[in-house]
Amino acid sequence: MNDVGRRPAAACPGLAARDSLYTPAHVVELDLAVPGELRSPGGAASGAPGGRVLALVRLHGHPLGMVSVPGAPGDTAELYRALADAAHRQLAATDAREAPGPGSGPPVRAPGRVTGPAVSVIVATHNRPVMLRQCLDALLRSEHSSYDIVVVDNAPRDDAAERLVRAHYPSRVRYVREPKAGLARAHNRGLTTARGRICAFTDDDTLADPGWLAALERAFDDGAAPDGGPAVGCVTALILPAELETPAQSALEGHGGFAKGFAPRSWLSAEPPADPLFPFTAGRFGSGANMAFRTDVLRGLGGFDPSTGTGTPAYGGDDLLAFFLVLAAGHRIVYRPDALVWHRHRRDLDAVPAQAFGYGAGFGAFLAAAIRHRPRAARTAAPPARRHPVRRGPDPRPAGHARPVSGPPRAAGTPRPALRTGRLPAQRVRHPPPLPKRDVMASQTAASGTVTLPAAPYTVVLRRRLRSLCSYEPLLRNGHVLVASSVMTTGLGAVYWVLATSWYRPETVGRSYAVISAVTLLGGIGQLNLADVLMRFAPSAGRHTRRLLLRSYAASGLCAGAGAAAFLALVPLVAPGLGFLRGPLVAPFFIAGTIGYAWFIVQDGALTGVRRANWVLGENTIFAVVKTLALALAAAWALGSGILLSWAGALAVSLTVANYVLLRRAVPAHQRAHADGTMPPRVLGYAATDYSGALCRLAAYNIVPLIVLNTLGGARNAYFSLSWVIAYTLYQAAYNMGSSLLVETAHDPTRISELGRRVLRHTGPPLTVAVILLVVAPWLLSVFGAEYAHEATGVLRLLALSALPNLLLNVAIDVARAHRRLAWAVALQATLCALVLVLTLQLIPRFGLNGVGAAWLLAECALALPLLLTLPRWLPSPARSSR
Repeated sequence: MNDVGRRPAAACPGLAARDSLYTPAHVVELDLAVPGELRSPGGAASGAPGGRVLALVRLHGHPLGMVSVPGAPGDTAELYRALADAAHRQLAATDAREAPGPGSGPPVRAPGRVTGPAVSVIVATHNRPVMLRQCLDALLRSEHSSYDIVVVDNAPRDDAAERLVRAHYPSRVRYVREPKAGLARAHNRGLTTARGRICAFTDDDTLADPGWLAALERAFDDGAAPDGGPAVGCVTALILPAELETPAQSALEGHGGFAKGFAPRSWLSAEPPADPLFPFTAGRFGSGANMAFRTDVLRGLGGFDPSTGTGTPAYGGDDLLAFFLVLAAGHRIVYRPDALVWHRHRRDLDAVPAQAFGYGAGFGAFLAAAIRHRPRAARTAAPPARRHPVRRGPDPRPAGHARPVSGPPRAAGTPRPALRTGRLPAQRVRHPPPLPKRDVMASQTAASGTVTLPAAPYTVVLRRRLRSLCSYEPLLRNGHVLVASSVMTTGLGAVYWVLATSWYRPETVGRSYAVISAVTLLGGIGQLNLADVLMRFAPSAGRHTRRLLLRSYAASGLCAGAGAAAFLALVPLVAPGLGFLRGPLVAPFFIAGTIGYAWFIVQDGALTGVRRANWVLGENTIFAVVKTLALALAAAWALGSGILLSWAGALAVSLTVANYVLLRRAVPAHQRAHADGTMPPRVLGYAATDYSGALCRLAAYNIVPLIVLNTLGGARNAYFSLSWVIAYTLYQAAYNMGSSLLVETAHDPTRISELGRRVLRHTGPPLTVAVILLVVAPWLLSVFGAEYAHEATGVLRLLALSALPNLLLNVAIDVARAHRRLAWAVALQATLCALVLVLTLQLIPRFGLNGVGAAWLLAECALALPLLLTLPRWLPSPARSSR
């Protein structure tokens, strides 16, 4: 590597401090030659923000480095002076009157007839019209005089990007569509339409500096080889964060970001650096969000490999492979910090692990593709890589840039995580006896030298595996946690009811279960479907989340209490067997329990909406354990109402603990992370429409036990109740994955088809339990007593079978809700409710409990069959739906 004009002070000290890695900051820029002026990324004027301020320091337009100081709201002059002082201290900046260095200013073009633009800018986009417009506005502020812009709409879901370009940039931007998903395909489509001698590539989530194109062209012209030597084939350049407003953005930048430093550099395969892995350390050269190629060179290489890149199973690697092929073809790559773009990092902390995994997987894809394209180069590079120990050479990032605060040393140039697992290949690392942990950590702080990696203990490997399983996409992680919560609730609930059936008579068990069913039904009605409303709107409510939650509690408590009072008045008509609830002492507790259960449902929705699904599992564990212990105490004291008292007491404890976590920790953290959120509009309209569908679902689930009680008696209702508790876990698996789907589509509505199919695929394995239940049903029910196995085996098997078509029905309902086609979602739930209740009333006199199971199975199949036949219409594949 040949370094040109290195500035020793090109550092980023503001990002280097460990205590600021997760601290949001306002990003500005200033030029020491323009006193008193601060600008925001992209060129707009900026005031003086409060809090931490991170500033790019320029001198006559040339970036020197970044500094960080505390901000004072409203005092722009004072903030500028503080930043300028920090720049002189930390960057050793020269006097502002110093003239620009050589090579500055606009590019000098050779005389002659110009037949087209000098630079073609290619912007690939995918369903982000708002970001695309900001990106295009920044590009059109360019100081360059000869360029054109091509927007490549990659596998779009709709025509929003096309309408944007046609309406706002009809003569200044060209629009083309690439129907097949994949960033490499989009870049190749733009390459075929490029008219300039240089093709510059950037993404729709960037803001280009006004001098970006001029600096890129100047880099190509400065690197011309009049003596016939290798010319510049590719230019990469500086990428800085456009905003650091959330902990996720600050963490990503603090652990590496995209910046490659503020010093110009150059690479040529004929002049390799002292790096045995060169040129496979392509991550050092640059990033795809800011790269440019000579058009003839890139076309001569065949463009980008369509099997790599974002949007493909490779996740990335298209840019790294292009850099590698440019070097392999004998051309030079240069890095110029003057050609700056600003990148808008992902704002959500849960998206960072998936993004890091994508980078690591893309690097693995690049290595595989490089070997396929240039096997000779791979064979040439492989022996030195095997012979050399792993070295911690000079960090390719600028001095002062933050290093990871944890993790093993990595080979120079290896991105995080290496390949897919984040670890170096075991067969290429010599493992001495394990070092003490303190020695390993000390070795990580060494600036250079040879570091031999110790073999990881089995427990460490296991923890890494578990961490990788828990760091996948939030859709699956939260959904699987909710499913685990349902499974755990059923398991501990089974223990609870085993004890109840052992300590109480069947009539008491059946009557108590009917009361609990009434409470859950009335609580579900009274919560007004606000749990789903919170799942839908809490992710974007920001600082209004607490107010939204408290209003939901107030509304649900009021309605649940009123519903419980009305139910007590109608007990003689709708459930004569529960007349004891009208007693003066029992009635207030029944109303309070109904309100508490409504809040229990609402808090589950709130925890899921703020992505704290793990606490849904925690609160349900507390509820299950406490009610079991309370039941034991009640039985020991010979309390006839012990089942109801234990259930109500556990509910109170769980509500107290969960709301402490929710209101004191989860909601404040969510509000800090999404401080720019707004109070969601049209909440009442959404809630009212979706509420009617939720009522139908609740009726189907909770009215059936009342029908069984009034038709077959308390003992038969006990047999049915236990069968339903077991089978309901399978129903909950589909419902919980749908809840996660609703939350994640609130973050990214463009992925509904992709996420819907993923839910359908990942909810299937838990439902294999249904097949197991067909076999083990008699033995499982015999735990509760021989009479339960004799009476309830048939209905449990039928209910387990009905859970299989229920999976497809639930996905259809959740996809309709995500698309906000609420009429369709309500129609499906209303039809299911009507079919179940009608068939139950028709079949229960003839077939008894088995008639109830048959009613559920027939109703589910009647709806699932047409949905299965029309699956490509309402849930198309992501590639097809994006066309």
